[in-house]
Amino acid sequence: MLAVLAIFALASIPSYGKYGWSGDDVIYRETTIINWDYVMGESTDLLTWSNNWYGIAFPMPLLWIERGLDLQSSGSILLIRQIATHLLFLASSAFCYALIFRMFNSKTLALVVMIIYIIHPRLYAHSFFNTKDIPFTSMFMITLSVGYWAFMKRTMAPFMILGVIVGILVNIRAAGLVIIPIFLVIHVFINSDRKNRKTGAFTGVAFLVTSALSIYGMFPYLWGDPLLRFFEVVTMYLHGQRLAWVKEACAPGVLRRKFWLALYPVD
Repeated sequence: MLAVLAIFALASIPSYGKYGWSGDDVIYRETTIINWDYVMGESTDLLTWSNNWYGIAFPMPLLWIERGLDLQSSGSILLIRQIATHLLFLASSAFCYALIFRMFNSKTLALVVMIIYIIHPRLYAHSFFNTKDIPFTSMFMITLSVGYWAFMKRTMAPFMILGVIVGILVNIRAAGLVIIPIFLVIHVFINSDRKNRKTGAFTGVAFLVTSALSIYGMFPYLWGDPLLRFFEVVTMYLHGQRLAWVKEACAPGVLRRKFWLALYPVD
């Protein structure tokens, strides 16, 4: 497994820096900077920022790296973001391997599934420039793998770790909330017998509390009024703004969506 990861990591080097800024990436970075200014008490622009419903769990560490290295050119800033996104994608493939191996106890099957996951044309290509969707996809795979491990362990620490992972997932995209009721249903089902009921209750509460604290702690926009703003974020995600790169064209009785991705040059 490590050899396969190493091969793909080396093979990806020539592709770094070959893509420009996407419109999403520009907005995402601006949102991260506004969040950081809010955290540091330098500005309250976040409260009125149109994209304050974007989470910053993934791009915030990239901003710290950018400022720590004093990167000035858009090319060097973009390169860091692309490398981090691709490495996260490759790391998630290792969790994919772990998930399949735990489920079927077959290294061969786990390796085959891992390779299929990596070489999926859309995922592999987007892992070099899509700093929002690919981190979410990667964290979703990581969440599934850690979730399976936690359910097998049935102890407090794994479920608390799972709660933090779920918090990161939800922070990247509110769509990650769907995993919480799924995990709870599974949790109730496997702890339905009387012998495991008490332990199951404690681990379930630990999971929910840790998830809530993780979501709250990594989402500065929620700090002032957590419940109201959380529902605002979810509502905005479900029914609010349509992303800039989605255009709708209507023909008689037909709704078509035209997808385009604008890549801006770097200096």
